[in-house]
This record gives sequence, structure tokens and C-alpha cells, in this order.
Amino acid sequence: MKTLKVIVEIKSNLLIERYFLKPIIELDLSEGATVQDAINELFNKFPIEENEKNLLWVAFVILLNNKIIQNTSTKLKNGDVLTIIPAAAGG
Repeated sequence: MKTLKVIVEIKSNLLIERYFLKPIIELDLSEGATVQDAINELFNKFPIEENEKNLLWVAFVILLNNKIIQNTSTKLKNGDVLTIIPAAAGG
């Protein structure tokens, strides 16, 4: 089966320091992989407690090639870039 390379950019010092240890991670995924598959692979490589995984969806935004994703079932292509950034907050 063919594989594809996807780049994950982490734009949060907190996530880098606490979980991922580096700002850019390259994932090798099976052809036909989705955004959710990439996230699952990221969690497999860098284990995160279950309750903290939910925080990722609340406190961070995930972009695919600089566009906010609407659906994690979106299929990925070789060379796609996923970016995880803190959600904007203010007051």
C-alpha cells in the first residue's frame, strides 16, 4: 500500500513543551488517510491523557493547508500540512 507524508505544525509553546517536544512533526500515513487518522497517529506517537485530548478540540484550531477544517473525515494528500494553533480568546 502506498504511503503519504503529512506535516504537522504545532504553533503552541505549551503543546510543544508538554507533549510534542518539537514544532514540526512528519507523519507517514496510508494512502486514503483522513485528518482524524493523522490526529490519531499523532496521539499514538505522543501519548496524551484521554481527558486532555478533548482539550485539543476546545482550546485549539486545526488547519489543513492554512484553512480551518470543517470535518476530520477530510482525506489527506501527500505533502498536506496540518497546523494546530491556539483558539483566539479575549475579552
